[in-house]
Amino acid sequence: SVHNPAQAWNALSIGGCTKKVDFDEPNKKCERLAESGEASPFTTTSECWDKSRWPIKPEIVFEAGNAIRDQYNFVGSHDDLSLLTTEARFHDYGYFCAFAGTSAASAYVAWMAARIHVAYPDLWPETVRALLVHSAEWTPEMKKQFLYGEGKTDYAKLARVFGYGVPHLEKALSCPSNSLTLISEANIQPFGLSDDERRKVSNEMHLYELPWPKADLLGLGETNVRMRITLSYYVEPSPGEVGWRDRYRYASHGL
Repeated sequence: SVHNPAQAWNALSIGGCTKKVDFDEPNKKCERLAESGEASPFTTTSECWDKSRWPIKPEIVFEAGNAIRDQYNFVGSHDDLSLLTTEARFHDYGYFCAFAGTSAASAYVAWMAARIHVAYPDLWPETVRALLVHSAEWTPEMKKQFLYGEGKTDYAKLARVFGYGVPHLEKALSCPSNSLTLISEANIQPFGLSDDERRKVSNEMHLYELPWPKADLLGLGETNVRMRITLSYYVEPSPGEVGWRDRYRYASHGL
């Protein structure tokens, strides 16, 4: 299960996948746990959570390294199947060290978010988060590993393991400057009170015209077109509530 505090509604939680499969082991008595493109052995999921109340966690996944198992069924990490990072205690251990797990994946996605922010400093934090998720895709290996059918429930289970997939930095960076991408940053109050203030009613809505030349759109005729929509917002707090399992009773910080 995903660990506290990564269940938070307003946080972007990162899981792990891996493409690291080659390692040097002289005795040849060890085997890798995951195949290329599959879930990292270090990742956590929300597959066992109450689907009707808890959020989908993680939202996206990134390289978290692989693990090996020896002939005694002992599982452990391996430098060849890990990432490389700088060593904090470099005076004693040298300048670099192996790094794996969702901490490594989270650090890399944080770097991606920083790159997006530097390229587009005026974007809202919600939009930076949206671009990361919007650029994500499931790999064929992920679908093969955890997608058991083509129904909505099957994809919901896949999302509970991998979120919306692996983010792609170049795709995220190109979205704001792509004429076929519409980014809207706006405030909305979707619900309000009735005139007698006794019941909740629908309030505001936003309408958008797609930035696509009408002649070109009509020229597509019967062509199937796929439109991808990513909604990113922060849940407003209800400080007096303790309902961390319900977005409407979530004691967040109002980010």
